[in-house]
Amino acid sequence: MLFSQLKEEEKRSICKKEIENLENWLRRLAHELLSKEYGKNYLEHQDENNNYLIGRKIMQDVNNRIKQELEGFPRCIDAFFLSDLIYIICKDDLYNKFFKDPLSKAFPDGNNEARTFLERLVDPRNALSHAHPISNRQAEQVVCYCHDIIDSIKEYYFKMGTEHEFNVPSIIKITCLLYTSPSPRDLSTSRMPSS
Repeated sequence: MLFSQLKEEEKRSICKKEIENLENWLRRLAHELLSKEYGKNYLEHQDENNNYLIGRKIMQDVNNRIKQELEGFPRCIDAFFLSDLIYIICKDDLYNKFFKDPLSKAFPDGNNEARTFLERLVDPRNALSHAHPISNRQAEQVVCYCHDIIDSIKEYYFKMGTEHEFNVPSIIKITCLLYTSPSPRDLSTSRMPSS
């Protein structure tokens, strides 16, 4: 992708949509897998030793976000931002039990690789959410990493036979120069724009 040929506002818009899309996919994955195992109140789940599944500091931050945005988060998981999702997904026991298979295509070397690449998206995500600039290199990483992770999740859902249930919005094609993600409902669509 040639970010140097785009206006700053276009670059920011593309990257912001990519990260929002990734966050939606990760939220859906976490919600689906954890609620199957621990029930609808999985975020408050405690093990036999009364250890919480999700750290109390993260839950306090999430609950504060929910209070500030009374109508903004239909589900509690929707108040989790990328750094919170990384905590859940890359927590050793949760990664190995739930997230290793869905993310194996993007991160064949496992949890440490997943954490490394996901954390590289936190700074650009935060910069974008606070209207700060990001470099062309960061923009390239955002697009590439987001697509790799989403593709891995899509492949997992396809293998599970649940690809028809996708309901996470995808990025629309901006220009013919951009690599785009097809609709989660249409896995047969080419991901590269036609010329």
